[in-house]
Amino acid sequence: MKNNEPDFPVKTSAPVVSWGSRDGWLSTWIPVADQLPASGERVLVWVRDQGLETAIYWPRFGFTAPHVTHWMPLPKAPPAREMSDA
Repeated sequence: MKNNEPDFPVKTSAPVVSWGSRDGWLSTWIPVADQLPASGERVLVWVRDQGLETAIYWPRFGFTAPHVTHWMPLPKAPPAREMSDA
């Protein structure tokens, strides 16, 4: 292994991790080499050597987190009534 990269070929078009389904919402990690989020969109990102974070993507500057390898949309917020029960 070199620089924590696998020493075997990796298909970037295959889903890396599936996110659980909740209220019909299902998403998979999207490699940044395949697709980028919309401008100004806050998303979950996977940062190399660090793990899970949230970041905003700006086409001119990139992500607000360094070394992003994959991303996925954030889930919808819970209904207001569930948040008030906490």
